[in-house]
Amino acid sequence: MPLPEPAPVLVQAPADAGVGLRFNYYWRFPAPWWPEDWWQRNYDADLDDPGPPPLTEREMHVPPPPEVVP
Repeated sequence: MPLPEPAPVLVQAPADAGVGLRFNYYWRFPAPWWPEDWWQRNYDADLDDPGPPPLTEREMHVPPPPEVVP
Protein backbone atom coordinates (compact mmCIF):
# COMPACT_ATOMS: atom_id res chain seq x y z
CA MET A 1 0.00 0.00 0.00
CA PRO A 2 1.65 3.26 -1.08
CA LEU A 3 1.89 6.22 1.25
CA PRO A 4 -0.42 9.16 0.57
CA GLU A 5 1.07 12.28 -0.98
CA PRO A 6 1.84 14.88 1.70
CA ALA A 7 -0.14 18.10 1.55
CA PRO A 8 1.89 21.27 0.85
CA VAL A 9 2.43 23.36 3.96
CA LEU A 10 3.66 26.95 4.21
CA VAL A 11 6.65 27.15 6.55
CA GLN A 12 7.70 30.58 7.68
CA ALA A 13 10.17 31.69 10.33
CA PRO A 14 9.00 34.12 13.00
CA ALA A 15 9.63 37.82 12.35
CA ASP A 16 12.19 38.11 15.13
CA ALA A 17 14.30 35.20 13.78
CA GLY A 18 16.43 37.48 11.60
CA VAL A 19 17.49 37.03 8.01
CA GLY A 20 20.73 35.10 8.46
CA LEU A 21 24.00 34.95 10.28
CA ARG A 22 25.91 38.12 10.83
CA PHE A 23 29.37 38.10 9.26
CA ASN A 24 32.13 38.89 11.74
CA TYR A 25 35.09 40.54 10.00
CA TYR A 26 37.36 39.86 12.98
CA TRP A 27 37.29 36.13 12.21
CA ARG A 28 39.25 36.75 9.01
CA PHE A 29 42.37 37.99 10.81
CA PRO A 30 44.26 36.75 13.87
CA ALA A 31 43.59 38.52 17.12
CA PRO A 32 46.15 41.21 18.03
CA TRP A 33 47.26 39.33 21.16
CA TRP A 34 48.16 36.16 19.21
CA PRO A 35 51.88 35.40 18.78
CA GLU A 36 53.53 36.10 15.44
CA ASP A 37 53.99 32.40 14.66
CA TRP A 38 50.38 31.43 15.45
CA TRP A 39 49.95 29.75 12.07
CA GLN A 40 52.93 27.42 12.72
CA ARG A 41 51.73 26.17 16.09
CA ASN A 42 49.59 23.14 16.73
CA TYR A 43 47.54 24.07 19.76
CA ASP A 44 45.81 20.68 19.81
CA ALA A 45 49.04 18.81 20.57
CA ASP A 46 50.17 18.60 24.16
CA LEU A 47 53.74 19.85 24.59
CA ASP A 48 54.47 17.12 27.15
CA ASP A 49 53.19 14.34 24.88
CA PRO A 50 56.06 11.90 24.30
CA GLY A 51 54.33 10.36 21.29
CA PRO A 52 53.68 6.71 20.61
CA PRO A 53 55.92 4.10 22.24
CA PRO A 54 58.70 2.67 20.06
CA LEU A 55 57.94 -0.49 18.13
CA THR A 56 59.24 -3.78 19.46
CA GLU A 57 61.43 -6.16 17.48
CA ARG A 58 58.42 -8.44 16.96
CA GLU A 59 56.36 -5.56 15.56
CA MET A 60 59.19 -4.61 13.20
CA HIS A 61 59.64 -8.17 11.90
CA VAL A 62 58.04 -8.92 8.54
CA PRO A 63 57.18 -12.61 8.23
CA PRO A 64 58.02 -14.47 5.04
CA PRO A 65 55.29 -14.77 2.43
CA PRO A 66 53.08 -17.87 2.63
CA GLU A 67 53.95 -20.83 0.46
CA VAL A 68 51.90 -21.28 -2.66
CA VAL A 69 50.52 -24.78 -3.00
CA PRO A 70 49.62 -25.68 -6.61
